[in-house]
Amino acid sequence: MEGCLEHKTQRSDAGIRAEERRAFALLRSSAGRRAFGRGERAWLGYRGATCSAEASQFQGGSIRPVIFGACVADANRAHLESLTAIVANIAPH
Repeated sequence: MEGCLEHKTQRSDAGIRAEERRAFALLRSSAGRRAFGRGERAWLGYRGATCSAEASQFQGGSIRPVIFGACVADANRAHLESLTAIVANIAPH
């Protein structure tokens, strides 16, 4: 189960990176690009902290990595949807 979550996370991480590149390319100002970069770094910190908190109740148990991995996979899915919407909103119409 843990390996399956890892593969799912790797695929969604790749999708996130692709959408980040698309968004970055569409942002014309350096201020916009810096703000976007700060937001993405903040999101990574948020994902790690919230998933660590969620999994912490299983500290020392064999299920902890599974809970953490499922949380990361869920967070990635939601973030990828958000990034896709951002790209659609800033793309020239």
